[in-house]
Amino acid sequence: MMLFIGIGVLSWLLVVGAVCAPLLRARSTGVARSWLPWVLVLVLFPIAVLVLYKSTSQYPWDEGQRALQNAGMPSDVATLVRKLEQRLANTPDDVTGWMMLGRSAFVMKDFSKAVKAFGQAYRYSHHQNIDATVAYGVALVLADTHEFPAQADQLFAEALSLDPHHPDALFYSAIAARSNGRLTEARQHWLTLLAQKPPAEVVAAVMPRIAEVDQALGIRNDAELAALSPPAVSVEEANPSVPDSTPTAVAPGAGVVTVTVSVAPAFQAKIPTGAPLYVVVRDAAKPGPPLAAKRFAAAKLPLTVSLSEADAMVPGHGLKSAQHGIIVVARYAASGNPIAQPGDVFGSVSYDLAHGKDTPLVINRQTP
Repeated sequence: MMLFIGIGVLSWLLVVGAVCAPLLRARSTGVARSWLPWVLVLVLFPIAVLVLYKSTSQYPWDEGQRALQNAGMPSDVATLVRKLEQRLANTPDDVTGWMMLGRSAFVMKDFSKAVKAFGQAYRYSHHQNIDATVAYGVALVLADTHEFPAQADQLFAEALSLDPHHPDALFYSAIAARSNGRLTEARQHWLTLLAQKPPAEVVAAVMPRIAEVDQALGIRNDAELAALSPPAVSVEEANPSVPDSTPTAVAPGAGVVTVTVSVAPAFQAKIPTGAPLYVVVRDAAKPGPPLAAKRFAAAKLPLTVSLSEADAMVPGHGLKSAQHGIIVVARYAASGNPIAQPGDVFGSVSYDLAHGKDTPLVINRQTP
């Protein structure tokens, strides 16, 4: 569009030159000519063209409208969102309107706007709307520069206090607990969710997470999980990439992150005894929670690890969310906590998700 505008300005300048040159020559030869008609033409003509173009063009001049269209939303939807924002400016206590705006921001991947919209819905509902509470927490997770914001953890707990059996509240409370190292709590939330017999896609997302937590807690042959498992779906069928004591990587390829983790000789002795190994994928351009993660309780290096969309910490915010490259980090957590702590040894490498080649990742640094 900038190229088009530049060409338009250049064309106008050429027209100005073509009109002014005869007038200047006439003036130099003493022939009297009126400048007024030509000045009016030169001023009014481009204004008329701009007005006509703006009224007939389909180009989204408004920045918010362009963002919506870039996210794949048609211009009429962009117009509706803009009208919704105008309406909310006059009726800020419209909880339903703020929820609609927040969902639109999610589609646009404008998580800071989603935080504002869902935050308003949360406040104007006086903290009593469970959907607004959960959505606000999810938006904070996706927008915050920390691995898992404490406020989001609190919001999910509030949601459960409103309804201990709310499916979304259970799921995200479990995610929060798991991310903050509260494994037993996370397991219980997920088991409670499974007991409600949710849709198959939810079962497929929850079962491998419980299996991973069971492994971390040393639980073998989980009778509770087996009792809640649908007869036709095993943990392996729900998610073939569930890590076990001897993890096997899936075949490298586009859309799958595959790294072989090793440790530099100088850092071998710095690995804390019994420390779990976290392998996480991050967006190279946008700080925030990991796009995918795996935890290994007793990793022996070198270790080949594969991560895919199935390993996303937050549904809908997986590997495909990265727009400008990804970074893979391998870290031994001395505290067992997924959040980096002083003394942890780690390594990182940039990764080309489009090619998906097995890439070496060497642990050769220590968190100060």
